[in-house]
Amino acid sequence: MLTFPGIARILVTLPLLGVLSWPLSAAYDDNRNAREMIEVLDAYTVYKMGQFDLAFERYLVLAQNGSRQGMLNVGNMYAQGLGVPQSHEKALHWYRKSAEAGDAISMEELGKAYAEGRGVAADPELSTYWYLKSAEKNNAEAQWVIGKQLYDQGDKLAGLNWIRTAARENGQPGAQQFLAQLDGDDASQPDVDASQRKAVLATLTGIDGAIRARDPGRMLQYLAPDAEIRVRLPGSPAWQELSAAELADLWQATFDRNPVYHYQRVQPDLVGGENKVMAFSRIREWFGPKEDGVDLEIHENAELVVGANDAIIHRLRLDMRKPNQ
Repeated sequence: MLTFPGIARILVTLPLLGVLSWPLSAAYDDNRNAREMIEVLDAYTVYKMGQFDLAFERYLVLAQNGSRQGMLNVGNMYAQGLGVPQSHEKALHWYRKSAEAGDAISMEELGKAYAEGRGVAADPELSTYWYLKSAEKNNAEAQWVIGKQLYDQGDKLAGLNWIRTAARENGQPGAQQFLAQLDGDDASQPDVDASQRKAVLATLTGIDGAIRARDPGRMLQYLAPDAEIRVRLPGSPAWQELSAAELADLWQATFDRNPVYHYQRVQPDLVGGENKVMAFSRIREWFGPKEDGVDLEIHENAELVVGANDAIIHRLRLDMRKPNQ
C-alpha cells in the first residue's frame, strides 16, 4: 500500500502536473539503451539470416550483461532448439530471469510453461500468477488467456474485463472474436438492467461532479472504504496501489498545483451480472489552457456493487496515458 511519502513521489513524476522529473543518470541510461538496441538488432539480423549459432552467441552476451531482450531470446532459442540443443529447462531459466527483470513476454512464457509443464512441473497457481503479471504489463496475449480462464471459471465480470482490454485496446484477434460471438449470444452476455444502469450512472455522475467541483473528499462517498484501487502513470509499466483516502489526496494535490483544470468522461460501457456491474470509461483531462496545457486520457475500469439505492465502487483501475497511446 502506498504511504503518503509514496504519494509525494508520484506527484513529482506526474506529467499531468506539468512537471517532468528526470534522474541525473538519464543521459547515461539513454546511451546504454541505444547501444543495447543496436546489439539486439545486430543479433536479430543474423538470426533472420538463419545463422542461429552466431545469433545465440550474441543474444547470450546481451543476456549475461542483463539485457531483458537478450534473456528472452536466449530462452526462445533454447525452447526451439535453434543454435543450441533444445532444453525447456534452460529456456525456463532465462525466461525467469527476464521476467524477474520486468519483461512481459517472458512472464507470459512462464505462464505457459507452468500451464503445460514445459521444463517444470505443471502448477496452475503459478501459471495464473505469471499470466496476471504479464497482463498487468499490458501484454494482450496474457490478457486474453487470463480473461478467458476467469470467464470459463465463472468469474465473468473479471474475465470480461481482461478480454475487453485485450480486444478493444490491444487488438488481440481471439479476444475480438470472442466478444463478437458474445454480442450475438444473449444467453452468455451478462445484462445490466434499467435500475442497475441508473444506479451506476448516478455514481459516475456524482464522481464527475465532485472532481469538477475540486472536492475529491466528496468522491469518497462513492468508493468502498476498502476499495481495491490501482493507478498507472503515463509511460510507467508499473501499477501503484492506493487506498480511497490516498486517491482523494492525490486528486487534491493535483488541484492545488493546477488552477486551470478541465475534465470530461465519455459515455461508459456497462457489463453486469447479479449485483455487480463493470463500467469501462475513457476520461480526458486538461491541465492549464487548452492551447498549451497538458492533455491526458484515463482508461478507467470500475467494478461496482449495486444495492437497493446506490452503486459503490469496490475495484478501480485508472490507466493514465497520453492521448492516442
